[in-house]
Amino acid sequence: MTTEQAILQLIFPENIFEWFDVISGKKDDKIVSIVFEEKNIPPLSDANKKIISKGFTDIIITDFPIRGRRSYLTFRRRYWQIEGQKELVKRDIHIRFWFALKIIKHNLCGHIFWRKVYTAATDP
Repeated sequence: MTTEQAILQLIFPENIFEWFDVISGKKDDKIVSIVFEEKNIPPLSDANKKIISKGFTDIIITDFPIRGRRSYLTFRRRYWQIEGQKELVKRDIHIRFWFALKIIKHNLCGHIFWRKVYTAATDP
């Protein structure tokens, strides 16, 4: 494990680097964007059949701000095709981000309003 991965594991879900590699990251004045790509490890199947990677589907999550910037995490999920089959297969990976909901009361210039705020939590 690299130093960068060790640091990222402090922030991101447990075992994420077992299935994904970080392929890019960028930031500007308002946004931090990190892209994770699923490793090319096909699901187990008949060893006699050829398995071909057929592309990706992106899952984009808006996460908690990083250094005051909105953060977008893109998980590129890989699909494969088994020789002789029409349907595509994917690995059964569960990406979990746990959040707790807090209701915060604000008093702005004598007007009261409520706001929902999601914060990170360790368990559901």
